[in-house]
Amino acid sequence: MGKTERYLARVDGRILRALSHPSRVEILELLREDGPATASGLIADTERGSRRDRWWKAVHEGDRMSAADFVDDPDLAGPLNAYAHTMIERRYAAESLFVAEVRDWADEWIDKVDFHDSSR
Repeated sequence: MGKTERYLARVDGRILRALSHPSRVEILELLREDGPATASGLIADTERGSRRDRWWKAVHEGDRMSAADFVDDPDLAGPLNAYAHTMIERRYAAESLFVAEVRDWADEWIDKVDFHDSSR
């Protein structure tokens, strides 16, 4: 079985505008982590619904972007700023949770945790 590459969507202006809202980023992450869901399923755990329920799924495993593609576009300055702050806040929350839970890890994983203050 060969190694598969993750499919990362290249963020364009349309996607950037959509992802500039923190709730949309959270919904997309839930779909990527937990798989397809209905709108009501994203809010509360429900059984698979009727034919009228519309199922949503993440098409890409992640997004990639270059700020240079948007930094000089005044129409995208706000969405770029909002998206960047959302991603930084989510990363900080994830790393804070990691630090809070590290002592609860199994012994075989504790020695794998390494902290450094180098920027390289």
